[in-house]
Amino acid sequence: MNWCCRIRAQILFAAFAALFAAAMPAAAELKVPHPGEPLPSFSLRDEKGVYRKIEELQAGRPLVISFFRTDCAPCKEELPHLQALYAKYTGRLAVAMILEDAEGHKLFEPYRSRHGITFPQFHDAMGIVKVRLGIKALPTVFIVAGDGTIKDIRLGFDVKKPQEFETAVAELTGLR
Repeated sequence: MNWCCRIRAQILFAAFAALFAAAMPAAAELKVPHPGEPLPSFSLRDEKGVYRKIEELQAGRPLVISFFRTDCAPCKEELPHLQALYAKYTGRLAVAMILEDAEGHKLFEPYRSRHGITFPQFHDAMGIVKVRLGIKALPTVFIVAGDGTIKDIRLGFDVKKPQEFETAVAELTGLR
């Protein structure tokens, strides 16, 4: 790479870093949400490449959001259970997956096809939503009431207790 291209690349990187820093609140301002508080609004690109607000997807219904990576074994174990919830409560429960992989939907496609995943997937390529919501481990699942209040935040997925997860979702969101 010649010196001109290097300088251009450095300028682009610096500009990108400045935009990213401006978009992220300062650490002192960042308030991670907890159960009992409203889910912060955010927009991400869906599997069709369209930016959507989470409120659009929720549309007043209870919502389950799972943060996922394709190299996360518990995330993969959780997939069929999320799909089963989505199918069981079609129209009454919104389910969304937020992909943390750099390649996003392209990398997730084999899993989506293999497991017949039909609920929406969003891509958080920059990790902005992950930081904003305080995600530190995967999978992390947010269970949100129809009014947008976070009811529970669950870390990990216990494959031995999938019924417990479904029961918790139903009880916390009033679907029972």
